This record gives sequence, structure tokens and C-alpha cells, in this order.
Amino acid sequence: MADGSQLTLLNGVAAALGQPGSAGGSPPANGTGSGPGGSGAAAEDICLVCQDASTGYHYGVPSCNGCKTFFRRTIMKKQTFTCQNDGNCPVDKSIRCACRHCRFEKCIKVGMDRNAIQQNRDPIGYTKRTRRYPAVKQAFSGSSSMSDTSFGNSLSGTPTPLTLMTSEMAARYNAMSNGSMGSDESSPKPAAIPPEQKEAQTREDAFLEKLAKFEATCARVRKVSMRTEEHLIQAVCGPCKMLDPSFMEAVALQQTLEEMEEPLRYATQTDYAQWHERDWCVMIEWAKILPPYCSLSLDDKLALLRHSAITFPSLMACFYTPYVGPDRIILLNVPGAYFDRTPEPTRPMGFNKKKYQMLDQLLAPMRKMEIDMTEFSAFKAIFFLNPDADDVSSVCKQILSDGRGGLTNALYRYMVKKHGVDEAGDRFGRLLLLGTVLATMAVEMKEAVVVADFFDQITFSPFAKQLLFGVKKEQQRTENGSISE
Repeated sequence: MADGSQLTLLNGVAAALGQPGSAGGSPPANGTGSGPGGSGAAAEDICLVCQDASTGYHYGVPSCNGCKTFFRRTIMKKQTFTCQNDGNCPVDKSIRCACRHCRFEKCIKVGMDRNAIQQNRDPIGYTKRTRRYPAVKQAFSGSSSMSDTSFGNSLSGTPTPLTLMTSEMAARYNAMSNGSMGSDESSPKPAAIPPEQKEAQTREDAFLEKLAKFEATCARVRKVSMRTEEHLIQAVCGPCKMLDPSFMEAVALQQTLEEMEEPLRYATQTDYAQWHERDWCVMIEWAKILPPYCSLSLDDKLALLRHSAITFPSLMACFYTPYVGPDRIILLNVPGAYFDRTPEPTRPMGFNKKKYQMLDQLLAPMRKMEIDMTEFSAFKAIFFLNPDADDVSSVCKQILSDGRGGLTNALYRYMVKKHGVDEAGDRFGRLLLLGTVLATMAVEMKEAVVVADFFDQITFSPFAKQLLFGVKKEQQRTENGSISE
């Protein structure tokens, strides 16, 4: 389960995605530094668009290299953007590239003058960025234009995206972008990657490939009946069933028997319970192939599972449902059952709200992006390995941060290879922004589940109660003893 402190998915999706370059515009003639949005020397130091360090006046206002280049490129290419949210996305140095529509609107709002752009200037090239903070170690020696922004997993009390973009990714992006512009002979060329870093990237990419292949196994297993363990700890401490050949043979046989066409019917309360419990079983077995998870203590494992208990089934249902209309989700792991936007008065109000969130904020954008199996498997693991989940230890936080960072790097490289540098940055940001939906859903559903249990609006199985509400310490010690014996 999760509360407000876990709302983290992209607090810095691309502080360095803006490419450096030359731009028109000059400071005021009086040299005082006064301009739109401020006055005095302090105004010259800050970019009025993203609050990063300013490199001077560009198009009439103090701005950084990234924002000046973004503004000029948008005007020169006559680009138009659409906001995926409500048109009021935050634009600062830690998240300025997540929504290009809102970033451009802020450029206009603070006073950038499109008429100051000289249409016949040379293509945007490389300009050296003045550093105000110590440089981070970068993968490419020539990429000095990257904003010195912290990419740590900072928390806030409101739903904010997850901090996932690493300095290595930002440096790689800038180096690749600068090299691809090609109009300026002084543009730096990517340096050779150090052998140890190359080995790390190879391991990360290999694990991403393994994760994608294992996702296909999850898709098969979730369609068949899995016996729920009487106690959660027995399921967590046992070996991974999906790596057991005899178990997978039984899955294949049962799947053949259950593949007969089932007429569609509206999901009942029993169907909803079966959907969640089957996906919880899959989640427990799937987590066992994640190296960071396997190195954790039992308490930390239980905390992570509890953190994703609500969001994991929602992700699985949205990704695997076949298209039978924009507002219908087929529960493939419950033969014939589906739900849509139809209100269900017999269900608690919070559960109906979750249904609408899934349709509008998960299913629709996932279909629009056409997320593939590799992207989905990586995104699911990135959200699962959350170092800010409730009740995890300090040791666990570091393990999860390291593991998730490597997986995020691999996902970005995969997107660059498949979609190209320009599209990869935008796609990466939009995918990780879905995490804010999951985090918000987790917080709201936690309250709904507690209320439903307190007033007996829904009957939870013993297994569900252990996963959702935690295992009592006395029971945990007893079960640990029985397992060790």
C-alpha cells in the first residue's frame, strides 16, 4: 500500500533534455539586469522559465541555454504541442521537459519575444554552459551543457512525478543530441565509454531483456487458477513457481482447458476479488526474479508487496485487456468478466472511482502510446522498486534506488534505440508520468479499502487482509519458525 509520501514518479524526467545552442537576444542597454519578471542582478542569475541558472538575456528575458534553445527550435520548426493533463503542468529545472506545451506557454508568459528570432541564423550548435555547481561525472566527456540538477528521489506531500532520470542518461542524451545536430564543427563528439560502464550497461540491458521475456510468462500464468497460500509469508518465502518446469506444464494444460470462448458478462464482486487475488499471486512470484527484491529482508519484501497491492492488478488489467471499445476492461484472468463506466451502486464509492481512474488515466494513455511488452515490464518494475514505500528500512532504500536506477537507464537506452533520440525523451517522460496516476490511486484506494473493511462493505479473504493490512508480528514469528523448522 502507499500513502502520500510514495507519490514519486519522475520528479526530474529530463532536467537536461533541452539541447544547448545559440540564440538571439541581448541584455538591456543599461546593463542593470532589469527585465520581465524581476529587477537587479539577481534577475539575471535565474532563468524566468525554469528557475535554473541563467546564461544571459535571450529573446528579451534572462534564460538558460535549454529554455532559449527550446523556444527558438519551437518557433523555427513551427511546432505545436498538446498538454496531456490540464494545461497547468509545473515547469521548473527538475521537470521542465515533461510537458512541452506548458513549457512553451511559460516562455511566452514570461516575455520571450518570437520576433527576436533571426530566421536566417546558422542551425543551433553547441555553446559552453557556465556551471554554478560542481560538475557531475558524465558518460561523455564533451557534454558540459547538462543542468546540474539533482536527480535524487525527493519526496513531497502532493502527487509529483518520480525522480528517475540519472545524470548518465542526461549526459548521454545531450552528447547524442549535440553529435546529431552536426552543423557546428566544434560540437563535441561522444567519447568512448569506459569499460566498467560498458559492462554495467550490458548487464542492465540483459536484465531488461530478461524482464520482458518473463512478462510473457506472467501473461500466461495470470489466466489460470493459482492456489492462494493460506499465509502470505509462505508464498513470499517459497521458491518462484514460474521457474518450476512442472508448474509451467500444469499452467499450459489448464490454459488449454480454459481457452474455450466465454460469453462476456458484467463482473460481480466475486469476480473482482478473483481478479485481484490472481494478480497478487502473480506479483509475488514475479517479484522473486528482481535481484534488488531478492536481497531484502522479509519485512522489506512485505512492505514492497503491500505498497503495490492496489496498483499492480490495475496495471495488469489495463495492459492486457483486448480492445472492445474505449471504456471497457476485460478481466482476462476471470473468464468472461468485464467492467465499464456503468455505475455500480452496490460497490463502495471509492471502488467506483478507481474504475473511472483506470479507464481515463491508465487505459486511455497506455493505448495512445502503444506501449510494448518491454516498456511495460520495465515501467512496472520501476514503480514496484520504490525506495519511498511505507515501512521499508534505510538499507532497503539504497538497494532499491540502485536497482531502479540501472533499470531506468536500460529503459531509456531501449527507447532511444527503438524510437530515436527526439521521440525517446518525450516518450520516456509520458510513460513515467503515468506513475503519478498510480500513486494517487494508491493513496485514495488505501482509504477506501480501510473504510470498506471497517464497515464490512466488502469481505476480504485472510490472504487479502494479510497483504493489504499487514501480517501481525506474532503470526509472522510463528510462521517464520515453522518455515525454518
